Amino acid sequence: METKQIIAPMIESVATDLGFDLVEFDLFQAGQRTILRIYIDKDGGIVVDDCQNMSRELSTLFDLEAPLEVAYTLEVSSPGVDRPLKKDRDFERNMGRHLKVSTSEDIDGKKLWIGKLLTVDENTIKLEVKKKTLSIPRSLILLAKVEIIF
Repeated sequence: METKQIIAPMIESVATDLGFDLVEFDLFQAGQRTILRIYIDKDGGIVVDDCQNMSRELSTLFDLEAPLEVAYTLEVSSPGVDRPLKKDRDFERNMGRHLKVSTSEDIDGKKLWIGKLLTVDENTIKLEVKKKTLSIPRSLILLAKVEIIF
C-alpha cells in the first residue's frame, strides 16, 4: 500500500477529533527533505493554535505508529481565502459570501460569474447575481473561489 493511502485515514482522524475538516494534504520531496503539508479548516477559520494542536496530535500519533520510514518536516496550515472551493463542505462553509465562478460552458452567454452563494447541493450551486438567482451545475464549474468585496 502506498504511504499516502496509509497516512490519509490517520490525518483525517486527528483532524476530525480536533473539530477540523481536512482540506487536503501532500507528501513530497523538496531537495533532501520529505515534507508532509496539511491544510485544515473549520467554521470561523483556522488560527495558529489550531495548527499547533493538529501538528502536536499528529506528531504524537506518527511517533507511536511510525507510518513514515523517513525523517519528515510537518507543515500544518489554513488553506487561505484564495483557495479553490471543491468539496461540498467548502461551499457550505462559504454560504452567504461572494464567489467568483468560472464555467466550462456558457450560462446565459457568460462563463464568468460573481455573486452571493445562496444554496449548494451535490449537483448545483445558486448565486444571487444582480438581484437574480442563477443556477450553476457543479459539473460545469472549472474554478470557484471566494471573492473579497470591499
